[in-house]
Order: sequence, then structure tokens, then C-alpha cells
Amino acid sequence: MKRLRYIFITLVLGYIVLVTPVMVPTTLAENQVFTDVAETHVNFVAINHLREAGIVSGTGPDTFNPDDSINRAAALKIVLKGLEIYNADRDPSGFDIFAPVGISYSDILSSEWYVPYVRFATDNTILEGYKDGTFGPEKNMNRAEALKIIVNAYTLKEKVKISVEDEPYRDVAKNAWFAEYFAFAKSKNLLLADDMGNVKPGDEITRGELSEIIYRLRMIDENKSGTFNLAMNWPVMQNAKLGIENAMPPGWEKEVRNDATILWKKDSDLKQNNYYRVYPKGAKIVIYPDKGDDQKTYFENIQRSYNGNRNVMEFEQNDNLLTAKNDYRYDSYRFLSNKTVIVMNLEVGESYLTHQNYVIGSGIIDSVKVTGTPTLSNEKQIQLSEIREAIHVDEEGQKILNEIADKIIIHTDTVGVGTGPIDYYHSPSLNITIKYERSFDVILDIKEGKSYKF
Repeated sequence: MKRLRYIFITLVLGYIVLVTPVMVPTTLAENQVFTDVAETHVNFVAINHLREAGIVSGTGPDTFNPDDSINRAAALKIVLKGLEIYNADRDPSGFDIFAPVGISYSDILSSEWYVPYVRFATDNTILEGYKDGTFGPEKNMNRAEALKIIVNAYTLKEKVKISVEDEPYRDVAKNAWFAEYFAFAKSKNLLLADDMGNVKPGDEITRGELSEIIYRLRMIDENKSGTFNLAMNWPVMQNAKLGIENAMPPGWEKEVRNDATILWKKDSDLKQNNYYRVYPKGAKIVIYPDKGDDQKTYFENIQRSYNGNRNVMEFEQNDNLLTAKNDYRYDSYRFLSNKTVIVMNLEVGESYLTHQNYVIGSGIIDSVKVTGTPTLSNEKQIQLSEIREAIHVDEEGQKILNEIADKIIIHTDTVGVGTGPIDYYHSPSLNITIKYERSFDVILDIKEGKSYKF
């Protein structure tokens, strides 16, 4: 509505100008360059970056049409200029670069702006024409075609080794001609799948999407990072009580509490409406403070606490930071000088979105910054946090239950869910019921109040 209001006012004032010479200032949000690319647009940062670098200029004086498809000629120019492979404005050859000399395509006309880019792409096997002898400069480009020219162009400046061991995405078969290009995009965090795990390779790529991919490759080169940091442009959220802040990805839910910050990705298929357990296509992060007497002892105890877990963890310590990882968990422990520990636990469900949710979740954890002095909550809040953290962690159930002095069994399902008996424990002091499975010694869920109907 805000943009429409601006357009309406501009038209009205524009009419007054015809009658009375009044100067009308342009109304744009701060940092907004194109009127049709608001700061809330998913590709806002990328498009602004490319414009400031002189790579794109828009489709009009102040428009970019970010959600429109892009043709082969325009896409080729953005790719070559954006990756700093070739720029017609700086061509050193000295001859008429707009003459189609050496170009055999029947539809490439002399003096067209795209002639030098087509020549360069053809000479360097970045993009070919069609079997009928045409190049199709005005034909729109799909995602598979776009990634092909991006990878082909990128290999001119960087050695690229691409291995396709599995399907890169749910709708990209391992033996598809474009599989290697999507594998490259996945390895660099250039492209994210939708909630169904699809990237739709045959759909036309938009101007905004292409700009985003080129921007991410430029940031990888600039930061010498190997992969794009997804958290780089996410908004920042704060938990003043804990004295921490972290990046917040789009599409995730959050709950800021006195004892913890909780972020989770819902499983849209299964209509997930809470974060107590991780669903197959979902993920959950819990960030909370803990006490530690000394760093060495604390880290040793943390590593011992994972012993016996069916999912083997890989540990790595860097100064005051300890991480524990496997394919479905990423736990991080940051020991502070005041003997407070910032604990960050990520768990992802098992599905075709596992890798993507893991990458996004680890990006959140890596973005956490301490902005103040974390305040430890009271004993009850800390105990509830520990119980929530133990949900779906095998061989941790009895350890947690032993710490609840007033627990009582209110019901037992002797058959369970095919794996063994299910016990329901109620704690009056915590006002919760705990659903516990004996066979894997695991807490399945918790619920407020006293009830075994979950």
C-alpha cells in the first residue's frame, strides 16, 4: 500500500505541475534505488549491489522489473560483467566490436548492444546457439540454462571441480544434463529449494534471481569464503535479557523468552504448530545461557555427555568455542570470561530438506553475537529448557527424569508405537507431563499440565 500511495501522490502533483510550476521531490525509501525494488524485496541487496558496481542499470530511469523473466542476451551481459569476465565497455581489441564479424548466427544483427557479449560467449564456449543456426537473443532463459552459462563463465576465472554423487535437489535427477550446474549452485549456497525441495529447473529465471546468484558469487570471491554466507543479509533479532543477537532467516518462526531464544522451521506438510519436537521437514534452534566453573572441565563434560548417543558427533574446539556436529545436529558452546556459556543447539529433521535446513540453521548459530551480560534464569526455567533440549535425543531420557524429584507416572502405553512401552510422567512443580519411550531412553514430547493425551 505504501508504494501505491506514493504513485498516487506523484500523479496528482504531476498534474498540478502542468498548471503551476512546482518542484516535486522523488519519494523513495532510504537506500532504495529502483521504485519497484523495495527494501523488503528478497533480492533488494543483490540488485542494489550490482547497480552500484555498474553491472545493471535497470529497464527504465528508475525501474528494474525484478520479478520479470530475462532474455538470453540480457542474462549473458549480466553474467559476464558481474563475474568480471568480459565488459564491452572495456574491450581492448580495438576493432568494431558491434560488427557481427565471426558470428554465424542468422538472428544476430549488426550494431546491436549484445553483439560483443555473444561473440565472447561463443568464442569461449560459454553459451551455444540452436540447431537451426539461431542464437535467440530475445528468448527468455530458464534456471538450468542460466546456471550453465554462470558455471561455464566462472570456470574461466576459477578452477571448478563438480561432483554429482546424488540428486542435488528433489527435481534435479542425477543424470540430468544440468545436474552438475545445480550441484555447483548447491555447494556454493547460490540457490535454495522451496518447501517441497524443488528448484524448478525448467522455469524461467527472473531478473532478480539472476542478480542474486551473481551477487552471491561476487561476495564469495570478495570474502574468499568458498561458499556464500546466507546470514549476511538477514535481519537481526535481539534477546536483551540474554544479551545476545542473531540473524533471523525468512520463513522461520521465533520465540524470545527470558531463559532462551527459540527459532524453528515449520513442516508445512504436517501442519506443525509448535517447536517441542522437530518434524521431518523442520528444524529447531535453542539458544540459552549455562553456568561453567572452568572452560576445560565444562568442555570435557560436554563431550562425555554425548557418549552412547546413536548419532556419533564430531567435535572441534577453537579457543573458547566448542562445536559438536553430525548430519542432523549442530551444537555450539561459547565459554565467556564471566564463566557463563552461551549454548546453541540445532536439530534438523530427516527429509529432502535436511541439508538446506542444516545450512540455514548453522548460519543462524554462527551469526550469534554477545551484546551484553547474559542473565541466567531461575532453576525452574533452566530445568524446563534442559527438558526441551532433550526431546528426541536418544539415551538422554532417564538422565533428565532423574533430575525431576516429584515426577510420577500417570499412564503407560504398553505397546507404544511399535518400539516399546511409553510412560507419561507428571511433575506438579514444573506443571508438565513428559512422554517417555523406554526402548531408546528418549523423551518424545512434553505438554503443559497433567494429561497423557498428546
